[in-house]
Amino acid sequence: MSEKDNPHKDHRERLRKRFMENDGAVEDHELLELLLFYSVPRKNTNIIAHDLLSRFNSVSGVVHAPVEALKAVDGIGDNSACLLSLIGKISDRIRDNPEDDEKITCPEDARTLLAKAIGKEKKEIAYIYYLNQRGKVIKKDVFTQYSPDYVSFNYLNVQRECCLIQPKSIIIAHNHPDGLLLPSADDDKTTERLALFCKVFDIEFADHIIVSGEQIYSYRDSGRLESIFKKIGEVNI
Repeated sequence: MSEKDNPHKDHRERLRKRFMENDGAVEDHELLELLLFYSVPRKNTNIIAHDLLSRFNSVSGVVHAPVEALKAVDGIGDNSACLLSLIGKISDRIRDNPEDDEKITCPEDARTLLAKAIGKEKKEIAYIYYLNQRGKVIKKDVFTQYSPDYVSFNYLNVQRECCLIQPKSIIIAHNHPDGLLLPSADDDKTTERLALFCKVFDIEFADHIIVSGEQIYSYRDSGRLESIFKKIGEVNI
């Protein structure tokens, strides 16, 4: 039977569309039903999803169930059991990853996080942190580790990531392994350019932080960021 002849095709498309538009409107059994679309091409996965929840009590119970127990449910074969188990393993890895708990809600959070990340590095490393409304780090990118005295960000990559994940704010940071904490002229240019970018895309540019050993320099705390904001405020967009 071709996909064109599949009587469940329109239902699948409607459910996918509803999930993409508002994932909070999708119930537990519909999440499983939607997931099973990718391993059960031509069956009604709604019934299978209900059977899974009935046997394992919750979505978490389903994805953490033993593979053989999953396969005991009518309609679950090797591919579906593997897919469900894989989701469980991925969720465990995410939960156990310390980076998932990174949160920056105050300057002290940033100091602690960055001193640990790059304070003792011998080569220059540049980071950009993408934060949600609650200050949680939803993504972290490393941009360069080439020069001991110059930070370089891939601006096209920043633009792409901001369009994809739509952060509330960003923080950029890099280290000065030579022990000189004050920002360079190139650091100021980088800050101006990214601050202007954030202004265009309505993203808060929260700070540019420089780390040298245990010392921290904050563009925001020093007042340097406010001067840059005043400068780019004169730019017409």
